[in-house]
Amino acid sequence: MKINWGETLNMQALTGRLRWYACTLYQRLGPLPLLIFVVWLGSLIFLGTVLSPENARLGHSIEEIRQELAVPLPMLSTAQSALQKNMSITEYQQVKAIFDILSKHQLMAQESRYQFIEASDTRPEQLGLDIPMKGDYRHFYDALSELTATLPVKVNAITLSRSHPDLSELQIMLRVTVAGVHQ
Repeated sequence: MKINWGETLNMQALTGRLRWYACTLYQRLGPLPLLIFVVWLGSLIFLGTVLSPENARLGHSIEEIRQELAVPLPMLSTAQSALQKNMSITEYQQVKAIFDILSKHQLMAQESRYQFIEASDTRPEQLGLDIPMKGDYRHFYDALSELTATLPVKVNAITLSRSHPDLSELQIMLRVTVAGVHQ
């Protein structure tokens, strides 16, 4: 099966000749090898047109992430490092228990802010937590009930808001104080 390219062909003659070669190839090989070839050719075209640009884009984003990670982290200030050293094991366990209870009741705590409340004549030094989270009202109520029943925490403030009236998910800000177990 040799194609004679020596003659000048017009487009109609070329397509007719290619169609004739395709028909003879189909008669010789059958439909299965041609179907496999068409699938292979289609996957090759898909790889070249869709996946290659996506791989290049992902490679660029990986390089950007590596460049961002190459920047060293800033050093902790002395006040922050002193705050981390001041937290006792018991306070750490209580904070961990608070977050365990919140996650058990399907509340998504985004981050929290810790601060030590100075000791006075009437009370010892305490640890205050501001915990923003997202969740359902019923789950929040159950978690708050369990928190106050099982841990020595004082609820200072609760703020509930919704991003849209039709949504049941709440934006919750919980401000609690862990009882003074600091040593």
